[in-house]
Formats: sequence, C-alpha cells, structure tokens
Amino acid sequence: MGDEAKSTSKLVPVGILLILLGIFLPLTVARLLGAKPLTLALALLIDGLRLCFFIGVGCVLLGWLRNHGPKRG
Repeated sequence: MGDEAKSTSKLVPVGILLILLGIFLPLTVARLLGAKPLTLALALLIDGLRLCFFIGVGCVLLGWLRNHGPKRG
C-alpha cells in the first residue's frame, strides 16, 4: 500500500568521516612534520583537524535524532 522510501539523514556517514579525519589526520600531519617548529598556519591546521572530531560527533548525534526521532503521521 504505502511503499514510501524512508529518507535517511546523510549526517551520520558525514559525521563518521569527520570523526575519523579528526582522529587520524592530526597525528599524520604531526608525524610528517617531525620535530620541526610549527608555524601558526600549521598549528591552526592541526587544531582545525582536531575540531573535525567534535563537529563529527555533533553530526552523528543530529543525524541519529533525525533518523530515529518522533515519527510524523
């Protein structure tokens, strides 16, 4: 009868990708630079990549709430 395709939020996969980037990329950049002194731009890049982790957590939570929130009739 009602074969409506359930629309799911794309925030969950985007959030998972951001979490993974926020975990692995700052470590990789820091290893590539080694013991070199960081310039302001590189320090901001690493901090921005770490911020991706928290943005990803927020995206996953929002996507989960949108997918499993109150059902509309």
